[in-house]
Amino acid sequence: MSEYRYSTAALKGDLVRASIGFALCATPIAFASLEAWLMILLAAPAGLFAIFGARTWLRRGIRVAMDETGIAVTGPNATRISWRELHRFKLSYFSTRRDRSNGWMQLKLRGPSGRLSIDSNFEGFDDICQRAFRAATDNDVELSGATLRNLAELGLVVDTAAKPQSSGGTGWGNPADWRR
Repeated sequence: MSEYRYSTAALKGDLVRASIGFALCATPIAFASLEAWLMILLAAPAGLFAIFGARTWLRRGIRVAMDETGIAVTGPNATRISWRELHRFKLSYFSTRRDRSNGWMQLKLRGPSGRLSIDSNFEGFDDICQRAFRAATDNDVELSGATLRNLAELGLVVDTAAKPQSSGGTGWGNPADWRR
């Protein structure tokens, strides 16, 4: 059995960003005499940063355990999916830049017992994708063109028709071809 968790570096980065954002928005509210509309204007993003920070903090306890019979996620939304019962596989790419040169991937799996979502900040993400793709292939799960292109970028699909042309060495293919 293999067990994976979120990358410590990714979680630390998100916690730092959440803390800085919250501090920048909440400090003027706490220490300055502000108009009501300005307090509301600062309180909204402070709340969003607090939610983001709490969500990131909770991710520290999430683990993914994978063996030959299935995959299980422990944490707030615990789920287990048997590889034999996997009936949906989707691998999406989300960009953080306008030119789509930087971003992350998200794997979504579904079975009769539930669904789970894993992003590429997980240690062992490639291993998880590889095993889930093998199960999807064994179960004849239909895969979208975008999922096939994303799998090709991970090196899991060697079909040249599915693999997009490289765009400037970004490693994520031609941005014009990405669809969710």
